Amino acid sequence: MLLSSAYPIETNQQKRDNWRMVGSPHPPQTRARVIQEFLACGRIDLACQRVGVDRGCHYDWLKADPGYAAEFASARKQTADILEDEAWRRAVEGVDKPVYQGGELVGTVREYSDSLMTWLLRGLRPERYREHVDVTTHDGDLAARIQAAQERRRLRQAEAVEITGGLVEEGKDGVD
Repeated sequence: MLLSSAYPIETNQQKRDNWRMVGSPHPPQTRARVIQEFLACGRIDLACQRVGVDRGCHYDWLKADPGYAAEFASARKQTADILEDEAWRRAVEGVDKPVYQGGELVGTVREYSDSLMTWLLRGLRPERYREHVDVTTHDGDLAARIQAAQERRRLRQAEAVEITGGLVEEGKDGVD
């Protein structure tokens, strides 16, 4: 008797599926807890870990459950709003940082985040603050260059006809 048939070995995919409980959906309360934890921490990996489900379950639910997908989209928007408010606070209002001298706290200094201010401005007014990259072509320049090349070729052809005394036909420069 083969050892493998007596003691079947699970593949990695089978282990993941068993751990995620694929085919046996989690109750709605579990999905609601994942969304609550996401609102608290802003990271789906930590939210799933705190609830005790595999992160893959979240992605399965997004595909299979339109209600969950809508709730998560709302939670994601709320999280983005919270982060944007915090970025605004740090950029505009600043953050008090402690100042130590000789190992003792002697006061604070307010620091502002210029990089956060830049990102906020790029988001709010991209037409003015985005990085400008010019990817346009200058068709007028190209057309002028083509025309100049054609004129040079016409002059070379005329010169070849003159030099050879007509041995080179008009319209051919003998260099083809």
